[in-house]
Amino acid sequence: MSLLFQPIARWLRLALLGYRALFAWLTPLDYLTIKIIEPIAQLLFFTLLGQFAGLDPAYFALGNAVRLASVSGLYGCVVVMMEERMSGTLQLVIASATPIGQTLVARMALQGLDGLLTTLLGLGVAFLFFGLDASQVQWVWLLGALLITSYAIAGLGLFVSIFGVFGVDLTFAMNFAYTLLLLFCGVNFPVDALPVPLQLVANLLPLTHGLAAIRAIVAGESSGVLLHLCWEALIGLLYGLSGYFLFRYAEYRARVLGTLDLV
Repeated sequence: MSLLFQPIARWLRLALLGYRALFAWLTPLDYLTIKIIEPIAQLLFFTLLGQFAGLDPAYFALGNAVRLASVSGLYGCVVVMMEERMSGTLQLVIASATPIGQTLVARMALQGLDGLLTTLLGLGVAFLFFGLDASQVQWVWLLGALLITSYAIAGLGLFVSIFGVFGVDLTFAMNFAYTLLLLFCGVNFPVDALPVPLQLVANLLPLTHGLAAIRAIVAGESSGVLLHLCWEALIGLLYGLSGYFLFRYAEYRARVLGTLDLV
């Protein structure tokens, strides 16, 4: 029995260490600011801006509450890679005997869960203060949709983070990806309002289909929800797999060049 649980325990330890690497240096006040105050401030900004323009604040509140998953799923995965580049441990990850797939999935694990919790916090604010109607919500479906969306964004975060292995400026890449999610995925206005070429871009990003499904679930609708969630899961999986194969290419490149200094 112990042989069965040893790989699971090792994987959980990897996931926990990857998460703690983001916050080990923070004071409790810093952590509170990053995980609670800053996300809620972002939600309030966009929601009140929409309300000031005479639009329905509930629409903005819901979109930005779900978008908060990117704070963990995208930023969390990328910042871990940034820290490893700066601390000089990236080469050790490549040279480690631990299968790289296990390492990368472990990094995504708690980031996706953390994104779910952050989104639930934002939804609480939306339901309590901005008139978002909870009377028709199917909560099991909503939690499932939030979980799929959060991990799809974490898949994008893993994909973006791998470019740090090749010397790409991860701060720029992370903020660029975050801006795409904010602008194209239906957070503050419908995807249909975009020009057709940009709608195609939106449909290739995580969050777009997940948010569409979540809006339908909150409205008490069921049409198209399962299809949207399937697309969201598939897109997140494709980004995650792309990140994995990019890292494997980095390993191959390191062997060919005879050096682990890939930047």
